[in-house]
Amino acid sequence: MEFAESFVELNGCRTHLRRAGKGRPLLFLHGASGAPVIMPFMRALAGSFDVLITEHPGYGRSDEPEWLENIHDMAYFYLDFLQKLDLKDVVLVGSSMGGWMAAEIAVRDASRLKSVVLVRPAGLVAPGVLPADIFLLPP
Repeated sequence: MEFAESFVELNGCRTHLRRAGKGRPLLFLHGASGAPVIMPFMRALAGSFDVLITEHPGYGRSDEPEWLENIHDMAYFYLDFLQKLDLKDVVLVGSSMGGWMAAEIAVRDASRLKSVVLVRPAGLVAPGVLPADIFLLPP
């Protein structure tokens, strides 16, 4: 399945969006490697979901806005994104850094979310669990 490509203008940031499929919306938040890495998997999901994949502000073909300073800014950006596209009952999937963003989104406002899937989320602190040393992990 081929993804349609477009741009969403939001909060002074032109954001690259890929979208394909039908069904419940699934917003995928990529990790630091960027969106292209996960496209084969997303094509498979588009058989069951309306899959939306953005390139985060500051990544790929998306603008890097001056207001972007931290992960909290990204969480609020994506809450605005969900509202702008009037997405409801969203399956929010985040991998690595995107998993951290997904968690930050969910704790701020889950009203548009159906479920949240965190795939090896970075940045989260769990009591009794030592964080991984990112410099020792294989690519």
